[in-house]
Amino acid sequence: ALERSGADRLTIESEQVKWLAGSTGTAVLFAGHSLLVAHVGDSEALLCRGGQPVRLTRPHRTSDESEQRRIEAAGGWMTGNTKKRV
Repeated sequence: ALERSGADRLTIESEQVKWLAGSTGTAVLFAGHSLLVAHVGDSEALLCRGGQPVRLTRPHRTSDESEQRRIEAAGGWMTGNTKKRV
């Protein structure tokens, strides 16, 4: 069943299972002498330089307070009590 609840949020539920959805992904493109990196969700890109890891991105984790503020400032919301989901 689909139902609207508060602020036009759409909830999808079945009688037996509450559906939780999410996404994560990382894309890397070499363009000439440039390295372009994009990511969404709880993913992370690392580069190995001289045998040492170099972090290129930080995962978007709702346990991080600055990430919670970023989500809410963009009009998003999180669900869940112990493990928040977007």
